[in-house]
Amino acid sequence: SNDPDIIYAAAWDRIRNNQESIVSGNNARIWKTENAGADWTMLSGGLPEDENSRIGLSISAGNPNYLVSVYVGTSLDIQGMYKTADGGNNWSPLPLDGLDLGFMGGFGWYFGKIFINPFDPNDIFVCGVELWRSVDGGETWFRTTPEWWFYEVHADMHDVAFIDANTCLLATDGGLYKSTDNGFSWLKIENIPTSQFYRVAYNPFEPDWYYGGMQDNGTAGGNENIMKDWPRLFGGDGFQAVFHPDDPNIYYFETQNGNIWAVNDDGFFDDATEGIEFFDRRHWDMPYMLSRHDTEVMFAGTYRVYLGVGHKPFWTPISEDLTDGVIFGSRYHTISTLDESPLDPDAIYVGTTDGNVWLGSPTNQIWNNITADLPDRYISSVKASPSLSSRVFVAHTGYKSNDFTPRLHRSDDRGNAWVPISGDLPNLAINDIHILPGHQDSVIFVATDGGVFATLDGGQHWERLGTGMPIVPVYDIDINPVQRTLMAGTFARSIMTFPLDSLQMGDNVSTYTPGGLKTPKLSITPNPATDRANVVLENL
Repeated sequence: SNDPDIIYAAAWDRIRNNQESIVSGNNARIWKTENAGADWTMLSGGLPEDENSRIGLSISAGNPNYLVSVYVGTSLDIQGMYKTADGGNNWSPLPLDGLDLGFMGGFGWYFGKIFINPFDPNDIFVCGVELWRSVDGGETWFRTTPEWWFYEVHADMHDVAFIDANTCLLATDGGLYKSTDNGFSWLKIENIPTSQFYRVAYNPFEPDWYYGGMQDNGTAGGNENIMKDWPRLFGGDGFQAVFHPDDPNIYYFETQNGNIWAVNDDGFFDDATEGIEFFDRRHWDMPYMLSRHDTEVMFAGTYRVYLGVGHKPFWTPISEDLTDGVIFGSRYHTISTLDESPLDPDAIYVGTTDGNVWLGSPTNQIWNNITADLPDRYISSVKASPSLSSRVFVAHTGYKSNDFTPRLHRSDDRGNAWVPISGDLPNLAINDIHILPGHQDSVIFVATDGGVFATLDGGQHWERLGTGMPIVPVYDIDINPVQRTLMAGTFARSIMTFPLDSLQMGDNVSTYTPGGLKTPKLSITPNPATDRANVVLENL
């Protein structure tokens, strides 16, 4: 509106936490204030008054009394579109002639955007899996982007910005596009690293490449030399890539809901989940890994742990349900993280979304709950120590509980007792842990909702690692041992790396013993050493 005191607001029911996910309800309504928010009036006059999901609104640049809205129904496809010419007092439905009523793909809460072209009030765009449009004020509709499966314009439309009468921009799940003919054809223009990475991976046969799985952009790999041309290696939502340490022709990619794919002899991919029960509760980002001790063995977690044998594995369960069971609905009780001890082939650690930590044996399939007095929060990461077989680390995230307290614990006795090592970490939930080998577990990195932090003293003092990374969530970190970099999968700034050789670790870092009574009086100079080193050990 041209009057800053007049504001329209579209409300809807949306709750997403660790117990429920609500995307529709009776609060899907449009409200208006004429006194800058001091008082609000719920608009009706022809608008839906039953349960609905997300609502989108747009106001004409040339006529502040002319607005259009789009309602997503409880089916999560379009319920209808409406227009008003009198500032919201009266609304009439727009015809849906020509519109594919399934254009929101059954997840319309993800879209809910409508736009009036500021240079032509009869030109209306509405977002869905593809972009739909009317040039006659909403009487008839047509798709103004190619079918999504051509990938000429990436699927899932979220925003349209108008530059002039002929130029507009379109934001999608796959980047930014530009049209110079008023939205009839599109060219991808972005060269900005905004991919949302769930997971990163190291390939020993391509150590100069970085790999990762992205939200709605599959699995890709590359480096800064081909910044604009990272090849798409696999589709869907991309998650963990796993590369065989000895055979370059064996690797695995993962898509949403725990679908694992193994490359075959022809270079194509076969389903690699045979034996995992189809109806098992699975995490959106289901954890799986190749054994560090036997490359014929893999582990995966649904609500129970599976062991897979063979390069195209056949899976069998080796645990019962490790969650609390189905209390709030099937999506809330799954295994969220697992790790095999690099020192003990008979020790598998598991964490669940409902706060349980377990230690199990793949040999005798005996599992012990080692949650003890840990916080009752979503387990985001569990990592076995690379230095001591009895030590393990666990991180929690309270993000879905509106709790951002950093929670990081260490056990020196396989989970019988836990000590907090979050030290002076800021109020940011932790998503992943990585312990730098060779330093008695004193050098630890954590990925948080605000970047990567590091400690050089086992968790007493933490600092944000390096410069150049904005305040952005990081979901996964790993080491590239050849490049000597820490890889960070950020959720909106692509993959970023940190040079490990730039760590200022001092003389005694590699001898710190978190389980000891005091720091040993041992100095090694220079550290790291090249040709020679001076070792001094004082009497304790």
